[in-house]
Amino acid sequence: MKEPTVRIAAEKDAEPFANWIAASTQIPVEDVKASLKENNPTSVTLVIEDERGKVILAAPTYAVAMLGFIIFNPETTDLERGKGLAAIKKAAQAFWAMHGVTEIDTLTREDYPVAQWAMRHGFELESRTLLRLTYKKSAGSN
Repeated sequence: MKEPTVRIAAEKDAEPFANWIAASTQIPVEDVKASLKENNPTSVTLVIEDERGKVILAAPTYAVAMLGFIIFNPETTDLERGKGLAAIKKAAQAFWAMHGVTEIDTLTREDYPVAQWAMRHGFELESRTLLRLTYKKSAGSN
């Protein structure tokens, strides 16, 4: 058996993929909406096929920005920190919007003050488990 091949979804895929999504009980509507170009302009659906051209699976993929962490000057006040958080949120949104990115993630703990601020300012707590694949591009890597 040959290795599966990859291609970018075509218009002909729209109807069967929509039917498969509708029949699934494990794909949240929010995920489907997020994968639409109108909501994430960088979205591209990759299609994996077997050697006969049978679709094995399809996966929308799009860029999401990660706000790595926040470094506060220890001499700042709570008011200054709040203004700084609002400014970094606005700056990150503007920067990533230039690249078609519409989502910004950050990792924190729900009980941290930054998380409390974030949830009051448009960030949503994700209830699912984050799975991360870290890789480095190198010649011949898979």
